Amino acid sequence: MTKPLDGIRVLDFTRHMAGPYGTMILGDYGADVIKVESLPHGDGARGVGTAFIDGESALFLIWNRGKRSLALDMRKPEGLEAVHRLAATVDVVVTSYRPGVADEIGIGYDALSAINDQIVYISLTAFGPDGPLAPYPGTDPVVQAVSGVMSVTGEPDRGPNLVGVPMADFTGALVTAQAAMLGLFARQQTGKGQLIDVSMLFALMSSLTTRLASHWVDGEDPGRHGSAHSVVVPYEAFQTADGHVVTGVWGGADGWERFCRAIGKPELAADERYLTNQQRVDARAELTEFLQGIFITRTSA
Repeated sequence: MTKPLDGIRVLDFTRHMAGPYGTMILGDYGADVIKVESLPHGDGARGVGTAFIDGESALFLIWNRGKRSLALDMRKPEGLEAVHRLAATVDVVVTSYRPGVADEIGIGYDALSAINDQIVYISLTAFGPDGPLAPYPGTDPVVQAVSGVMSVTGEPDRGPNLVGVPMADFTGALVTAQAAMLGLFARQQTGKGQLIDVSMLFALMSSLTTRLASHWVDGEDPGRHGSAHSVVVPYEAFQTADGHVVTGVWGGADGWERFCRAIGKPELAADERYLTNQQRVDARAELTEFLQGIFITRTSA
C-alpha cells in the first residue's frame, strides 16, 4: 500500500532519542530518512545502555531503524558542501542542537532555505529558542523535572519520581513528527517551506491538563497520589491476593453504583459519605483503605 509520506525525503541531524524517534515515525509513514552523524563518534546513543547487537546499542537501533546513514565532518568545507547538496533535494530537515549551533555550523534554517525554499525545517530543543533556559541542553530527566511532571509522580510521602518511561523524549518525538506533517500540509497551501520550533518542555507540559484544570479553578497545588488519579476516586491500582488490578469509576451518574455492585458491596452506593466524586476525593484515604481491604481478599482473575 502507498504510505502517506512516500516520496518525502528527510534530512535528520538529530541525536539521542527525541529527534531520532520523531524522524523514525516519519520513516514508518513512508519518508526516506537520511541520518547525518558527525565524525568521529557519531550519535552518542550508539554507545548507550546495556544491550548491544554487533557492537551497536539496541536503543540506538530501535530509534533509528529504517533510515539511511551518512557520516561526515560538517566543520570541514567538503562535509558542509555535501550537506548543502543534500539540502537541495529534501523536503524536511530536523535538528536537535541547542539554539544557534546549527547556524554556527552552516546548517541553520537561513542557510538551507536559501538553497531550497521548500524545506520544512524543524528545530527541536529542550527549552525552545528563547527565554532564560534556551541556551542550555536538556535530557529527558531534566525536562521531566523542569516541566513539573516529576513533582506529581510518585507516592505522597516520598520525593518526586521520574515517569517509568522517557516521557519528555517521547512527547518531543511525537510533536516533532506532528510538526513535520503539518509543515508539509502548510507547504501544499502556500508553496513555501517554513521554520518550526519544537520545545520538549512545551510538549511535556501539555500533558499536565488534569492538574492545571484544578489549579486554575481553585488554586490547588498539585501533589503526588501514587498510582491513583488526582481528581477521580476510586481510580487506581489495588493489590489483590495474587497481584494487582487497575479499576475505578469514570464518568456517568451510575458509575459509582455499578462499581459497588461489581465488588459485591451494593450497599456502599447508598452511603451518604461517598455519593459524589467530590465526596469520594475528600474521603480518599479512608475510602481507599476500605476498598483495598476488599481487593486483597480476591485474586486478580
